[in-house]
Amino acid sequence: MLVDLTVKEFLEETASASPAPGGGSVAALSGALGAALAVMVANLSEENEEIARLRERGVSYLSEAEASVDRDTEAFNAVMASYRRPKNTAGEKKERSEAIQSALKSAASSPMSIAELCVRVIHLALEALKAGNSNAASDAASAGRMAHAGFWAAVYNVRINLKSIKDEDFNAGMRKKTAELIREAEALLTELSKTADEKTGL
Repeated sequence: MLVDLTVKEFLEETASASPAPGGGSVAALSGALGAALAVMVANLSEENEEIARLRERGVSYLSEAEASVDRDTEAFNAVMASYRRPKNTAGEKKERSEAIQSALKSAASSPMSIAELCVRVIHLALEALKAGNSNAASDAASAGRMAHAGFWAAVYNVRINLKSIKDEDFNAGMRKKTAELIREAEALLTELSKTADEKTGL
């Protein structure tokens, strides 16, 4: 599993000629790093109910993001496998086409889930920035920025998969959801940036 690799091994695998892990898995890793930083801020803060809830959500998001690192690569590998299906007869061509379209939908849905998760992590980071240890404000701000980077990496991977999907109803729904998430993520980033500037003394 990718998450069981050392940091060096993961970087080498990502930099290799293999197309996976790619942007989707890296997006999930960025979200995981953001969640981990938010949990760290909680652990460095004075304990209260708000901090305890923040930590609990952060641990949950971290677990989800870790799983998504491998899940996204698996979705991509399924697309590649569908393209390798036989196409010698009319029946095989039809089955291959259906398999490709199904796999592409899964490959688009995976980064969409990562994008949604990253937005939740930005929310969490903002809460950590406001309620957490002020000496760890830079870490909370970094958590949000990492999740924001992961969010956009995931969005790009959603979009590129939609280009090959023929189901226009599916595409329309995904584009609508993407637009909604972008508005939410950018609004959160604006608030995070303003709060971070105040907390870090700029």
